[in-house]
Amino acid sequence: QVELGSTHREESDLLERLKRTSGRFLTHNFFPPGSREMIINLGSSNQVVREKSLDFVKGALEFGECLGAELYTVHPGFVDDPISESVSLNDGRYDFKFPERSRAAHESRVSDRKRCVELFQASIEQIAPFLQGKRIRLGVETQGSVGQADNVIFSHPNEILEMATRWLPMNIGVNLNLGHLNLSASVSGFDKFDFVERLKPFVLGVEVSHNEGVLDDHKALEKDGWYLQALSDSFFSKIPVIFEGRFEPLERVAESCQLLNLIWAGRE
Repeated sequence: QVELGSTHREESDLLERLKRTSGRFLTHNFFPPGSREMIINLGSSNQVVREKSLDFVKGALEFGECLGAELYTVHPGFVDDPISESVSLNDGRYDFKFPERSRAAHESRVSDRKRCVELFQASIEQIAPFLQGKRIRLGVETQGSVGQADNVIFSHPNEILEMATRWLPMNIGVNLNLGHLNLSASVSGFDKFDFVERLKPFVLGVEVSHNEGVLDDHKALEKDGWYLQALSDSFFSKIPVIFEGRFEPLERVAESCQLLNLIWAGRE
C-alpha cells in the first residue's frame, strides 16, 4: 500500500493516471491537492475557513472512493488559524506559522480551545452522513506539539478517547500518529503504552516516525525506539502502518520499513 499525501500541485488528470496503476492506496489530508491558499482546519472559529475545510474533506473522500482507497486520514486543526502554509526553518524543518497572541489572548486560550473542539466535533458529525454507502473510511489524526501544545486539538488522551468513542457508531476512527503522541506525552507526562492500548479499538491506521520528544522531526526509525514495542501487538500487523519520514535517504526509509516488518514476522 502507498499513502498519497500532499504534493501541493493541482493536476487535472491525477485520478485517471492513478487508476492506471496497480497499487493499493490510502489518501492523507491535503490530497488531492487543491489551492495553495487552503489550510484544513475543521475546528476553526472562522466559519468560512471551517466550511471550506469541510468541503475539501468531502471532496477528498469522494476522490478516494473513486480511486478505491480504503482510508482517508485528516488533520483535525488548530485553535488559531495559521497565517501561512508553512515556514522554512534553518534546520530544514517545515511548520505552520501562527499569529502572535497577546498575554490576555493567551489567558483566554482554554475557553477558545474548548470552543474549537466543539466546532471540530460538529464538523465530524457533518461528515458522517457523507460516508454512508461508501467503502472508504475516515481516520482523524492524533496531534501533539511542544511549542504549540495549547494550539493543537485532538491531542490530549482523554479528549481523543472521548471523541473516538462518540465516532464509533459513525464508522469513523483514529489515525494514530506516534510521533505526535511522543510530543504530547512530553508535555503532559502520560503513559504512552497505556494510551496506545486503550485507543486500539478505535485505530484505523498508524503513522510512525522518530523524534526526541521536542520537535516533530519525522526521522527514520531506531532499533530501540519505544514505538516498536508499542506496535509489537499483532493487531497492528493487520492495519495500515505508515512510516512518515522526511528528508531521509532511501536506504534509511527501507531500514525503517524493515524494522516494522520484523516486529510482526510470524504473527499474522
